[in-house]
Amino acid sequence: MSKGRTKLFPAWDLAGKSYRALFQNFGYALKICWAWIVVMASAIVAADLIRSGSGVQGSGEELSSSWFLALCLWLLLFAALSSIAVAWHRMLLLGERDPSPVYLRMDRLVAVYYAYALLVFLISLLPYAAVWAVGQLLKLTETTFFSRGSGGQTPIDYLFSQQGLLGFPLLQIAAFIVLVMLTARLGVALPGKAIEAPEGTLKAAWRITRGSSWGLFVGTGICVLPYVLLVGMLRGSGFDFSPSDGSLLHVLDRLAIQILSMLLGLVEVGFLAHCFLYFFPKSKAAIRAG
Repeated sequence: MSKGRTKLFPAWDLAGKSYRALFQNFGYALKICWAWIVVMASAIVAADLIRSGSGVQGSGEELSSSWFLALCLWLLLFAALSSIAVAWHRMLLLGERDPSPVYLRMDRLVAVYYAYALLVFLISLLPYAAVWAVGQLLKLTETTFFSRGSGGQTPIDYLFSQQGLLGFPLLQIAAFIVLVMLTARLGVALPGKAIEAPEGTLKAAWRITRGSSWGLFVGTGICVLPYVLLVGMLRGSGFDFSPSDGSLLHVLDRLAIQILSMLLGLVEVGFLAHCFLYFFPKSKAAIRAG
């Protein structure tokens, strides 16, 4: 695609292809997901039991342990999703289907994909970090430079009051939009990493997706909305069971959420794969897929 591209980004078309790919290859999707679903659900159930058994009351040491446990689970989930994404990208772009009866691939290719996916996420998180940093800077400024006036408030106090905070939701919404746009634009490189294509670089993805940020934002929204709605409906209906509700209900709860997150997550993975073909039509992957 040239810099002078004026064609409207086909967000709906590419998202539709991603949904069709999942429905048409649902058996393969289950094959590459089920073992990771069991692993993740088991890990989360174990973590829940550890938390409930430790009786966290809010002490610094206990909270640190809880945060560390959450970080480990998040990193494991990221690894599981990376492994599944590599298989799905390679199926869509190269027609390759992993023959393993139990798919738990963790090799160099998945490690490279994992590292780049993590880098994309951290870069995309910068807007949220900036909003948080602004708030912390205001608090520090108040503590360091301002004294309370006759009304008992400093200028920073006002900014953190109900009236002053009216602008913060707008900042958070803007940060979220930028986060999704950055993730989608840089994420176009990830399918290239999965198939080891030369176009799979963050620089190339950033350059080629210029002018398509809103289209990528819309396409991403179309892909993730069903997951958000289904999980919201489940939680809203009372399907939210902890260890205190019984082991069976607790396990079923965690299994259901992991099934939804991993299977429906393939729609977004597929969207990135189709975006890769759209932006790099002359790539080796496009030739093989065609």
